[in-house]
Amino acid sequence: MLTRYQYDDGHDLRQEYVRQQLNCPEDLELSELTVDHALQFAAVTAAQPTVHAANQRLLALFAALPTPKDDPGFWRAFGTTAGNGYFLLGNLQNAVRLTYVHTTETALAGLLLSGFDEVPDDRRGALAKLVGEQLGEGARAGHLWIAAVEQAALAVLVASRLPRNTEQVESFRDGWRLD
Repeated sequence: MLTRYQYDDGHDLRQEYVRQQLNCPEDLELSELTVDHALQFAAVTAAQPTVHAANQRLLALFAALPTPKDDPGFWRAFGTTAGNGYFLLGNLQNAVRLTYVHTTETALAGLLLSGFDEVPDDRRGALAKLVGEQLGEGARAGHLWIAAVEQAALAVLVASRLPRNTEQVESFRDGWRLD
C-alpha cells in the first residue's frame, strides 16, 4: 500500500548553495574551483539529504531478519501476528523495494509507523517475541528492534520535511532569530 511518492536527492538545494553562498556560476570549470569551494561544497553534499541515511538505517534493521524469499513463513506470521493489513507481505515487499531503489522514498517509513500504531499491546508483545526469536535474542530484543524501526521510520519522515531550497532555509533561520 503506497500512500505517496516523494523523491528529492538534494540537488536543487546544493546547486542553489553553490551559486549563492560559494559565488560559483553554474558553468564554472573544475580547474577554477578553490580548495575552499571544494570543502564547503563537500559539507553541503554530506548534509543533504539526511533521508538517505535514515532509510539506510531502516533497511539495515530489516536486513537483520530473514528475507521473504528465505523465510516467507516468518513474514506471513509477522503480518498475522500484527493483525492489520499494513504488514501484509505484499505491502512490505513493495515498500522495501521502492525504498531500496529510491533512497529518499517515504512509503516504507509511513507504512511502518501506521502499522505499528495499529498493533494493540498484546499483539505487540507477540510480535516482539516473533522478531526476537528470529534475532536469536528473545522478546526483549524484539521490542528493541520494533522501537528502533519506529525511530528510524520517524527519522525518515522528519528528514523528508527538511528545507529543500535556499528560501526555505532562510525562512527557517528567520523564524528562529530573536531580534
